[in-house]
Amino acid sequence: MRMKAPDISFIIPVYNGEDFLAEAIASCLSQSHKNIEVIVVDDASTDSTWRVIEHYAKEDKRVRPVFLEQNKGRGHARNVGNKAAKSRYLAVLDADDLSDKFRAERCLKIFKQTPGAVVHGCAAIVDTCSQEVGGLVMEKFELERSVKEGVNRLVHSTMAYPKSIALKYPYDEGEYAKIGLDDWLFQLRLGIANCKFVGSDKILSAYRRNPAGISKTRDQKVVVEMKTKELEKLCVKA
Repeated sequence: MRMKAPDISFIIPVYNGEDFLAEAIASCLSQSHKNIEVIVVDDASTDSTWRVIEHYAKEDKRVRPVFLEQNKGRGHARNVGNKAAKSRYLAVLDADDLSDKFRAERCLKIFKQTPGAVVHGCAAIVDTCSQEVGGLVMEKFELERSVKEGVNRLVHSTMAYPKSIALKYPYDEGEYAKIGLDDWLFQLRLGIANCKFVGSDKILSAYRRNPAGISKTRDQKVVVEMKTKELEKLCVKA
């Protein structure tokens, strides 16, 4: 008997994420909408990340582990997970963030109304103890403003999109991914491609304020240089 395909796939790339990964996976498995899958792509971690993944995979068949032999960065891990997904729709989640209980349900409702949409929404902010310490409102994606300011104003761990979009516009696997700008560049490229962004005024995820995260530890001067380099290309093309 052929098994029914999941309605939505959560894609979690992880590298040495043993501290918070269990919470991230559990937040996906506790969804109000049950027909999901959770693809966890271990980017050749050197800590006990694999133990966390194997535990949940044994406990719940909806968890599908992918273990990479070489560390190639978050962008590559995301692309591998996106390709492996069995569902039509994909939901992004970083390994230290959390999905709201109703995230799948809310995203699928939007996809039903707008099948080709790129969904994003509001996010809670939690600290390293998972205590809520603030929130981020949903801001409308505007390409002109993004190019002008160099900031897209979207919380990546609230995003969901059709698998077809992910395959057509894969994440960067090079220098942008290396400094954690693969999400920024991905969003920008979708905007340039005139993908339809649909924002939700509901909380879809919790963003963890993690002092050890790449957004806090990377060289901000390099970030500005890399963004400027890409945005200058757009200006030339325009």
